Amino acid sequence: MKASNRKKWLNIIERHEASDLNITQFCRQQQINSKTFYRYRNLFNLEKSEVKPQEFVKINPPELTEPDLKLCTPAATVMLPNSVCPIWLATLIKGLQS
Repeated sequence: MKASNRKKWLNIIERHEASDLNITQFCRQQQINSKTFYRYRNLFNLEKSEVKPQEFVKINPPELTEPDLKLCTPAATVMLPNSVCPIWLATLIKGLQS
């Protein structure tokens, strides 16, 4: 994608996010095809959410007591207490999915 086109669509998406309009209303007002808007928005959201192979997901594990929760994946098995922070657990699962 050309840099100018990328910049244009990032600007359009940012303007939508700053508006109080839903996507259909915004696209109609801006005379933009809503399917095209969704395509670019999804493309940029995918780019944001991807963990690049060279990135390292740093986690600080809580102190383990007797494990109450067992998380098994093909790559690893993790034992955690029930008191583990859900946000920390979500970060861990995202890192294991890479």
